[in-house]
Amino acid sequence: MPAIPAPFTAGDQFFLPEFPYLLPAYTHPASQRIARDCESWIRTKMRFALPDDGEIERLIEERASLWTCYVLPTAMEERLSTLCKYTEYLSVFDNAMVDREKIGKDVEAAKELFHRVVNILGNNAAGADFEWGRTLHELWTAMRPDFPDRQWDRFMAEVQRFLAGCIHEITSRSEEKVFDYDTYLQVRRDSVGMGMYFVLGEYGLGIDLTDHLKNHAALRDIIDIALEHIMLTNDLFSFRAECVMDDYVNALSVLRVNNGLSLQDGVDELFSVIEERRVAFMRARRAIEKSSLGEDPDVLSYLDALWHMMAGNLQWSYETARYNGVGHRWNGHRRGVVTLHADRTEFGDRPYWSLAR
Repeated sequence: MPAIPAPFTAGDQFFLPEFPYLLPAYTHPASQRIARDCESWIRTKMRFALPDDGEIERLIEERASLWTCYVLPTAMEERLSTLCKYTEYLSVFDNAMVDREKIGKDVEAAKELFHRVVNILGNNAAGADFEWGRTLHELWTAMRPDFPDRQWDRFMAEVQRFLAGCIHEITSRSEEKVFDYDTYLQVRRDSVGMGMYFVLGEYGLGIDLTDHLKNHAALRDIIDIALEHIMLTNDLFSFRAECVMDDYVNALSVLRVNNGLSLQDGVDELFSVIEERRVAFMRARRAIEKSSLGEDPDVLSYLDALWHMMAGNLQWSYETARYNGVGHRWNGHRRGVVTLHADRTEFGDRPYWSLAR
């Protein structure tokens, strides 16, 4: 099978426009305290997956807990602290899924592992017999008492959806293929994992929108809009890091490899879709606020939460070493020429016309 052509070469540049309305994002007032607690938890609980001290330090530098504080800044502090640990766990899990020496090395073994995970979620196993299960069981045990049963069932369905998407991703990597764009969108809506966080957003706020979601398509639709905004924003910023890992389940990689777009044309196309999703979200939000749904304060709180998810995810994407390289410190540039190096992303403020053509 021919090798997948590299979607970028070290030193490639593109112009990144500014995303309107979204920044600066709001973060939870207790973010720093929660982050310190998460660091201690990582060193204690995730050693099984990251036995090397350097791996632990790199994970901490990525600040997945900060992502959670950005996307759920109005959550109750105690619940948010648990959710930050869950995000750190998923971050390690995601790395192992992509790594062809770990979970990503064998599709059938991954399926078996995921089956065991679902058994833990469904209270069919304690998880004490395997490393990934022990830590996950502790997290879910802490979360479960505060979940109404039907809301927990929705969360379980989203975890299963996430794991099914992961299997599709692992299969594509094992077959050395890049999805076409429509297939990519279908798979990535599942594997990005945001479906879990839309339910966890309710949990963090202490509300249950199960009935509203069942009865109102408008609420389901605005969640889908937020999902696509977050998913595609992730892909734009994680493109370099994922290419370096030979991971092409990424919208920009698909546009480059399968659709034949130049790097700048691919970025422009992706940016336009992300921006259209922001506009669609604001339009849908206004419509809900003017409807009978807008009379429910829980719905209004949740709409605020969805906006924070979109804005917070964008803010973190600029800041994280996970996407931008070890030692990354964002310089605050939101608009300008971006340079992709093999080991890092460099945000600049040069104008579009300065690009070599």
